Amino acid sequence: MKCKLHSLAWVAFMAGILAIPGLGCSGTSEQVENADPPKPKTVQVEKTVEVEKTVKVKSKAEPSSEPTAEPTPDEDQQEPDEMMCQIGQECDLGESRATVTNAEQTESISSFGETFEGDYVIVEFDYTYGGNTPVDLDEPPFQLSDGDDNTYSLDFEATSSYGIEENRNLIYETAQPGVTAPGTAVFEVSPNASDFTLFVVDLVSPQANDAAMIPLPDSAQASSSSAQSSETSSVDSTLDSFVSSYYEAVSRKDWSGTYSMLDAQSRSVFAEDEWIEKQTARDATTSTSTLNSSVVNSVSGEEPELLADVTLVYDDGSEESLGVPIRLEDGEYKRYLTDDDIAYLETL
Repeated sequence: MKCKLHSLAWVAFMAGILAIPGLGCSGTSEQVENADPPKPKTVQVEKTVEVEKTVKVKSKAEPSSEPTAEPTPDEDQQEPDEMMCQIGQECDLGESRATVTNAEQTESISSFGETFEGDYVIVEFDYTYGGNTPVDLDEPPFQLSDGDDNTYSLDFEATSSYGIEENRNLIYETAQPGVTAPGTAVFEVSPNASDFTLFVVDLVSPQANDAAMIPLPDSAQASSSSAQSSETSSVDSTLDSFVSSYYEAVSRKDWSGTYSMLDAQSRSVFAEDEWIEKQTARDATTSTSTLNSSVVNSVSGEEPELLADVTLVYDDGSEESLGVPIRLEDGEYKRYLTDDDIAYLETL
């Protein structure tokens, strides 16, 4: 009887789990032992630890964020900052080459009857295209910075006007493979700015090639060099007198007088009547303001060929800076024509 009560109690207890008819007393211990089989299922749950393996796989995949370990493009972009050139030094830009030949500051630019008033830095350069086929150029993508970390872009109108006047225009021109062409870049800068650095890049493919940083002489250095050169030119008063006489003839439009001041080689290029015709045509395209005076700021080069830095002052108060080629011939100073001068006059 006790066995039946015990069995009924056990059946009641296990009713929600397992119902087996005809339980005996001996079946009690067997079912206790048979209750252990669920444990293998928990063992199977332990296999979920394999998920940790997938986590480990993900952790191994994390190094795939190696793109952050690609600083090489940034390092390449920093290389131009380390490439320094000087005025007069040819800068290798990779495919092409550029040489800054002159840089100066001025408060006005006059060309073709138009005057630009302000603070300007004028840069003259020679560019040699290294490609294999002709290519059309846009405006020079150069930039200028000063000691206060200000950055200046090209002044298109001043650059175009000055470049055409000086026969140094490369805007919208065609670059020929291996042919060196003169160019210019004009920047309007902040008043009293100094310590300029020019950022030079390839005119055709500025981003695909190298770049160069060129420090420009500041106004203090320019004043110092001008003062030293002025001492030299003041000693040679004959040169000052020649330049003054030449531009006095220009102000009078005495083209026969200016022709007589040319050296023999220049006179062999143009006959006197042809020279007068060319100068008349040139004068018709320039400012109508009357020339007031000329000042020799400096003289560079070695005899017999010299280059005088001359400032022309007009009656309206405007000024113009020119590089005037001068040759010592038979003990006398003469104005001589460069290849650029001749090419420009032949277009008139």
